[in-house]
Amino acid sequence: MKLFPALLVILLLTVAGASALTLEEAVNQAIQNNDSIRQQSLLLESRKYARNSRLASFSPNVGLSYGYNSAEIYDSAKPTPNPAAGSSSLAGNSKESSFSLNMGFNLFNGFADLKGYNLASVNVDMQRYAYEGNRQDIILATKSVYISYLNARSQLNVANETLTLLEAQKKIAEVSFNVGQFSKADVLRVDVQLASTQLDLLNAQIALKRTRQQLERYIGRLIVPEEEIVEIEVADVYPVPPIERLERMLEENRSEMRYIKSAYEAAGYVKDMSLSGFLPKLNLGLTFGWNGDDSGAFGGRENNYDGSRVLSLSLTWNIFQGLYDYNTYRSNSYNVYAAAYAVSDLRKTLRLQLSDVYEYYFSAREMVEVAKIGVEQARENYRVTESQYENSQATTTDLLNASVALNRALNSLASANYTIITSVAQLERAVETELLGFNIDKSDKK
Repeated sequence: MKLFPALLVILLLTVAGASALTLEEAVNQAIQNNDSIRQQSLLLESRKYARNSRLASFSPNVGLSYGYNSAEIYDSAKPTPNPAAGSSSLAGNSKESSFSLNMGFNLFNGFADLKGYNLASVNVDMQRYAYEGNRQDIILATKSVYISYLNARSQLNVANETLTLLEAQKKIAEVSFNVGQFSKADVLRVDVQLASTQLDLLNAQIALKRTRQQLERYIGRLIVPEEEIVEIEVADVYPVPPIERLERMLEENRSEMRYIKSAYEAAGYVKDMSLSGFLPKLNLGLTFGWNGDDSGAFGGRENNYDGSRVLSLSLTWNIFQGLYDYNTYRSNSYNVYAAAYAVSDLRKTLRLQLSDVYEYYFSAREMVEVAKIGVEQARENYRVTESQYENSQATTTDLLNASVALNRALNSLASANYTIITSVAQLERAVETELLGFNIDKSDKK
């Protein structure tokens, strides 16, 4: 019986090891397993129920009440109660009960109920934007770590290949030095390159381990050694629209921008609610009552009324409250002014961030073009050196140097490609719009 659990564990590990993690899957897992996103989601549900509670002010209030009294009445003219002597001053007892059904409805309270519901609705919107902003931050962080891992892996592969070539070159240099073909300086030069590559290899190993741990933290689980981290396909052209179009996207879609605009709207509702202190309040009430001579309130009374029906209409208006309403209104008015400046300040900040990311994107594109030229030159250099080596016009060291240069050029191109992918992810976060596969309008083209 113990064999089955062991086989199940082996099967699960085999399935896990055979799986592969893509960028899309990493993002989805990060969203599902992130505690801050769960927190924001629960807060959103809380705001929704708080908004629904405001609907109570538009409905009548209904209540029930019941009362029962049992009293013993004594007559002071009679002797003091003495149960042992059989005398008592008890004149009688009284029992009565009452039951009432109360209904009330606010007809007017200075629009405080309407503004309060609007404020609660805006609070729901604000929390929804906070949730989405947090979600977008997690998406960008996960993408950045995933790309950093791929870059570190590429650096490690190149460092390993370069180290293998340099170790072979060192052996050749030592043999050539022993037979007098190389000088000591040539051997030392190879040693310096080998030590530098070993340091690059160590840094790449550290970076790969660190980014792997960060990726595990974001997706909320461990990545088994056999699990493949899938490479990202790099597009030749990323259709990024002009900065003016991106600014419009930012204004319309960015969660932080929509949040601060809602905060401004909420400040306006709070100010409007404070106006209700200057207006009267009108309430309507209806009460049905039943009375009885014992615990049963519906039995009626012999010498008094059996029930009642009361319709009431009350109007209250505060004339003076020590300027409390006035000062509250003025305080809330200044909060509205401050919120307007907060919107303007955030708009400038986000546009500046967008401009920086936009310039970073084009710098990354230039890096890719320069890296492509470097790869072409390194390939041509390797082709020429290989041809010279085959014709005994170049040494093995020359060929190894050309191969190392080509590997490093390819590594620079890979890093530049990862940089441009990162810049696109940052642009997508800035405007909260997916740009891959984006269609640029003719009006957007410069």
